[in-house]
Amino acid sequence: MSKTGREFAQEFSRFVNNYATDIEGFSEEVTRDHRTIQQNTFRLMVACIEKWAAQEQYDLRNEATVKACKEIVAKVESIKFLPYV
Repeated sequence: MSKTGREFAQEFSRFVNNYATDIEGFSEEVTRDHRTIQQNTFRLMVACIEKWAAQEQYDLRNEATVKACKEIVAKVESIKFLPYV
């Protein structure tokens, strides 16, 4: 059964919500995927970066994320256009 975006986001949150998350293994697998899927994955990540950058309210738990995302969005205009090829 296909998951909705909301269901997948909840599952992904559970995946990253522990100190044993295999970040290296995850990033290795994602960057070995089909090139089109890599582009779509990055498109998803960019959408998250833009949402974090737009946050006005944050605290110490996510302050570094929000500030880094604001810098990324301010400096990288090319992320606005990620074509489907």
